[in-house]
Amino acid sequence: MELFHKKNLVYLRVQKGLSQEQLANMLGYSRNVYKNYEYTQDPDPEFLLKINQLFGVNIHDFFTKDLSKIDHDLLKDKIHTLQMGGLRVLTVTVNEKQKENIEFVPVKAKAGYLAGYSDPEFITKLRRFSIPLATVGTFRAFEIEGDSMPPHKKGSVIVGKYIEAINDVKNGKTYVVMTKDEGIVYKRLYRKSEISDELLLISDNRSYHPYTKKLADIIELWEYHCHLSFDPNENLVHVMDERLLVKVEELGEKLIKP
Repeated sequence: MELFHKKNLVYLRVQKGLSQEQLANMLGYSRNVYKNYEYTQDPDPEFLLKINQLFGVNIHDFFTKDLSKIDHDLLKDKIHTLQMGGLRVLTVTVNEKQKENIEFVPVKAKAGYLAGYSDPEFITKLRRFSIPLATVGTFRAFEIEGDSMPPHKKGSVIVGKYIEAINDVKNGKTYVVMTKDEGIVYKRLYRKSEISDELLLISDNRSYHPYTKKLADIIELWEYHCHLSFDPNENLVHVMDERLLVKVEELGEKLIKP
């Protein structure tokens, strides 16, 4: 039986527009080690597992079929993994045009998301959609619960843009925050300085007390981009709401001052 794995490895890399060094870094290998897999060395099980997770390609097909001659649907709507600057590697899906989808994380899937956020199989099972976005980036949608961030109410959906590094956090902006111990919350964030090892999380609803999180406990940050609401009264802006927001922002600035 003719084996195609070396030819297929080159094909997959080229389809993603990656150099040998770029793909080697994403897989956790040096360029020299990776290069041997393309030319001479047969892949070991760990390497094959990483290829499966990265490209979503069946390992049997990887060895026995010439992927360049198969319908390109094989590479559509599959997982690809992005090395995102400071927090971690992010797993997303792409559509038939190789554009990133917006995966939707409902409340009932939050526990599963915390356990499987880097699991390609879990990510592919999330519902997904797309909307016109004015900026580039990676986006994800989260259903929120509770009343800590008015005017957003239980059932509202926050669409967030992925933050690549902690230093990209802007004081006073709102973020979907995923932590190791608390899971997923939606809060207004503050950081004392670029060398601080903590984030201050504040609810716009003042009945909820501010609290801090160590940067080491942060898994993902998604900056607010837009939201979907099912409350017909949400567009009613009250003077009291504006005053409350000002008070919250003032509180945040006071709390981060030395």
